Amino acid sequence: MNATRTPQVNIFGNLGSDPEVKIISAKTVSREVYNPVLDDVEVREVFRPERSFLVFSIAVNAKDENGEPFTKWIRCVDWHRKAEGYRMGDRVRVTGFFKTRSYVQDGETRTIRELVVVDTRLERQATTTGDDFAA
Repeated sequence: MNATRTPQVNIFGNLGSDPEVKIISAKTVSREVYNPVLDDVEVREVFRPERSFLVFSIAVNAKDENGEPFTKWIRCVDWHRKAEGYRMGDRVRVTGFFKTRSYVQDGETRTIRELVVVDTRLERQATTTGDDFAA
């Protein structure tokens, strides 16, 4: 087992869109498990319940190698749905750690880097337009 721990970071930014709810369907999977009574490995069926999580992107200010400002987008995965109720434009502080994962699409292996959310805090709500208020 890897003893190193991924360091946590705090990122401040604005939500690019409302957090999107994603759902992983319930399923039964086979696992190889060591049975100490038999002193052998056996295959067991394990039920995994349905699980939902939030996915959103935040925009942060950054500078390139020439010192020119640009907007960097960071994809966030919120397994505990702490960002529920947030909306596009909200200024948030996200605490978490980066994780890299790979998947195959159309025969091509793609790698993405995501921020796994540990905690979030709403710093400032997005300003509303005048249309939202009655005169």
